[in-house]
Amino acid sequence: MAASVEISGAVSSPPPLAAPEVEPVKRASMSSRFVTGLRLPMFSSKKVDKVESSGAKPVDDTAPDHEGGVVPTDNAARVPSPADDKPPKKLITRGSFRTMAYIVLPEGRVVRGMFRLGSMSIVFEGEAIVDEQEDSRASSIVLLKRRIFGMRVIKSIYRRRFNLDILCGMEIYFVDGTSLLIGFETSHDVDTAFAIIRQRKPPCLVSTKRLLTGDRLVQSSHWHATAKWVRREISTFEYLMLLNVAAARSYNDITQYPIFPWVLSDYASAQLDLEDPATFRDFTKPIGAQSPHGVQAATQRYHSTTAEFPYHFGASYSSQASVLTYLMRMAPFTQASNALPESSLQPLSSIAAMWERCTTSVGYVRPFPIYIYMPCMKKASHNAHTNDASWELVPELYMTAEGLLSAEFGNVVLPPWANESVDTFIRLHRQALESDYVSMHLHSWIDLVFGTSQRGPDAVDSLNVFHPVCYPDGLNLNLLDLNTRKQFAERGTIPVQLFKARHPRRLTVDESLEARYPASHAVASLSSRSQVRRYDVSSRHDMALSSVRFSSATAT
Repeated sequence: MAASVEISGAVSSPPPLAAPEVEPVKRASMSSRFVTGLRLPMFSSKKVDKVESSGAKPVDDTAPDHEGGVVPTDNAARVPSPADDKPPKKLITRGSFRTMAYIVLPEGRVVRGMFRLGSMSIVFEGEAIVDEQEDSRASSIVLLKRRIFGMRVIKSIYRRRFNLDILCGMEIYFVDGTSLLIGFETSHDVDTAFAIIRQRKPPCLVSTKRLLTGDRLVQSSHWHATAKWVRREISTFEYLMLLNVAAARSYNDITQYPIFPWVLSDYASAQLDLEDPATFRDFTKPIGAQSPHGVQAATQRYHSTTAEFPYHFGASYSSQASVLTYLMRMAPFTQASNALPESSLQPLSSIAAMWERCTTSVGYVRPFPIYIYMPCMKKASHNAHTNDASWELVPELYMTAEGLLSAEFGNVVLPPWANESVDTFIRLHRQALESDYVSMHLHSWIDLVFGTSQRGPDAVDSLNVFHPVCYPDGLNLNLLDLNTRKQFAERGTIPVQLFKARHPRRLTVDESLEARYPASHAVASLSSRSQVRRYDVSSRHDMALSSVRFSSATAT
């Protein structure tokens, strides 16, 4: 009844009389799992039907062997089974996926090309540079080079805004800290690309079932950063970086750059006293409302706005203009500033002057062009306060002195307590960020930028309402062309809201010690206290952050 398995080149012998009839079917089911590697002929069509019904995996008609060949099968003659109607889960992993996509570069350029996912690599073939000028084609030809990224070194994938649409972009992070920001024409392409990468099963990928936005990521079981920061298990710098990553901020996009707070208000003293509360800013108010004059101007602007949506500030606290102003001395931001009209932006010249400019921005005439094209905002578009320069800081001012020194633009004038040393400024600035006062009050600033005070009544009470175009989630993007979207993005966007409840306050050192050693707190040793205190020392962060390249501008 059942035919025996025949192997070419081998001497066939009759099966033992004591063997049951079903035994060949069991051997066939077991052999089908390794038939590709052993280069054995496949079974007949009748035999394959029995194998599949027994629970074994069906064999692909063109399954590759170890040497790249193809093992011929006769599955074409098989009668279709009800299981054939289901979409094959592994079919998408056999071939490559390709579609038109865009790479967003740190210098503000966008390259259009062909995006392809192979079995072990990601390939992008550049075809053209979006909005390229005729006289710049020769200098930007290098941007059209082929880019190849290994699939096995992917660490994580997050949703990103592309043309203001949170569903049309994604950023791929690699194990060395670099990242790749890709924009697609449809959200379906984003979901398909993520599904294919996930089915490739990169060994280092921190995978989720679907590509989550920042708010859903923070609410998921994979998010432990907030609890770790509250318990002083990670530094404030590292936690702010994680919040920016979750809130769709990227080093590859100067219109959505990571946001760090101003923490100091004293830029005139010869000595910096981190124990004096007057040394620090008010973390319950945005940077443009730090002075009584700023509070009065923001309140008056909100009540005098004739538009349907009143606002305190006309531009976001982070925009293309702010990033280029802070980082114009660093590559590739120098090239990005050179592409702008002459004298449209001036580099950062003095830390103290920038503080005054950001806290009293009403008197500053902002030269960077910003336009409003909304039918409901036509009346207010001409008298919108586009001269706002209420900017927060960038991470580089807490980690590197490269953006403070330049032979072309001159060095930045530092506060007196820095003793004319950029290294001293970075060190003290970082110590201020990790100080006890900032740890006790930073949760209020997180509510302003990433939490409950970002929108709604809490935002009105905190003087934290911005122009409507700064909130992409509230815009009807179908009515906006690409040119208008680009202008809105250059104006600056508010980050994705991560928290729906008040952010918890960070524990003090003693409270953290009590939470970690509740039974022995009264007799805790000095070494235990040092173990908690060590996360407040900036020099101890290097090992924890060594695997993350926080700025692709310094990538080689």
